[in-house]
Amino acid sequence: MKEITLNKFKAFNNQITIGDLDKYSTLIYGINGSGKSSITEAFKLIFFKDKLLKLYGVNVMMTKEERENKEKEFLDNYNNKKDVTKSFNITVDGNDYSEYNAENDNVSVITNQDLYKTESIILYELYEKSFINVSDLSTYLSNNADDIVKTVNSLLNDYFHENIIVELDNKEKYTCRIIDDKKGLKYVQNINVFFNEAKINLIKILFLFCLVLRSFDKSRTNILIIDDLITSLDDANRTLMASFVLENFNEFRIYFFTHNVNFYNMFMYSAKVKSCENNWKFRNLYEFNEEHIITEQDSYKRSFKIREDYSKNRNINTTGNEIRRSFEILLHELSKKTISGYYENTKSIIDSIYSSKHVYLKKNGKDVENVYNLVEYIQSYVNSGVDNKKKINEIKRILQEFESNNSMPNIKQIISNLRIYQKFALHPASHGVMGVQPFNKKEIQISIELLSQLEKIVG
Repeated sequence: MKEITLNKFKAFNNQITIGDLDKYSTLIYGINGSGKSSITEAFKLIFFKDKLLKLYGVNVMMTKEERENKEKEFLDNYNNKKDVTKSFNITVDGNDYSEYNAENDNVSVITNQDLYKTESIILYELYEKSFINVSDLSTYLSNNADDIVKTVNSLLNDYFHENIIVELDNKEKYTCRIIDDKKGLKYVQNINVFFNEAKINLIKILFLFCLVLRSFDKSRTNILIIDDLITSLDDANRTLMASFVLENFNEFRIYFFTHNVNFYNMFMYSAKVKSCENNWKFRNLYEFNEEHIITEQDSYKRSFKIREDYSKNRNINTTGNEIRRSFEILLHELSKKTISGYYENTKSIIDSIYSSKHVYLKKNGKDVENVYNLVEYIQSYVNSGVDNKKKINEIKRILQEFESNNSMPNIKQIISNLRIYQKFALHPASHGVMGVQPFNKKEIQISIELLSQLEKIVG
């Protein structure tokens, strides 16, 4: 699978394509409602259609006509509701998804729906409802349940530094008892009453990840799709989970979706620290003028390139469109770096930036450091062996360093100017107008220069 294209599918009223799926793992950020789960549902439809049909109620006891009607009803649920006259379309590598041969792919899909609230953890039910390929679950658990529990306990204690463990209470039903010896807790039922929900979710995620790792097939392409799991964990375990995924699923092609901008930034940083960032594509999914758009870091067209191309072709329409798109991408990158909020439309990002009195951004060579780097600096001083007075002085110094590099006044002014040109000049430039053009060469040049200034701040 090299690329997938969706059109009129669930959240997407327009066509959207995700490429390079055979070359890179992908982390996609988008707020709730931006369409992340729609992409996950498309993958499920491609790889688990038979299971989905069975869950919907299609069975072999139906007549041919009944099955066809039920399947049509099932597929109609995937149509975009804004245009009910048109059916959805999914293509894989340019062909209809129904023609795609998935025999060479070993796919697992884990979403926040797998973490539904239960009174107890029953391993068989957790695995049966999941979208992880296991041919004979009863036999598999009979042979492997004890080893899986042992692995999960090792991860809980040694990797995630938790004080809880699990044990099988009933080996026939594979029901788990959760134990916290320090607090004197040992429960099979009503676990949500006695244990933190985030810890219960961690246990379930580790059980699911263990099954995925054990299902690894070196003769096939192993794909893991993760949709908004991480926000079900507490903050400390989110960081550890990012490291766990990067360290343990490096032989998988991973498609990771999150609505949490903090996790998105932290995951990119972790990939860089572990020297595997070149194996990943980092993308944004957002909506602009009711059109869904996917952007990625290396798809951004720099201002010097726009200026260079404009000097050659003098194409107002193309140049205006390029500036507008680059402006949108920069705004979304800026919102992530400044932690301005979870916004998918450009206007909301601009409004949020205007309302901010300060932002912690500091140039460090070619890199731009933000509040995450500031916290790391402070943490390093706190953990250092120097006396408290020196620690306080060092923390004050680094805070002043970030304060003196406050870029917010500049950012606001640049965005304000770009917004004016986008509204009154670049908008018609990007869409074309009849008759006399209401803008000139100077306005295009000024807009490119403003874009360049914003690039320097965003890095």
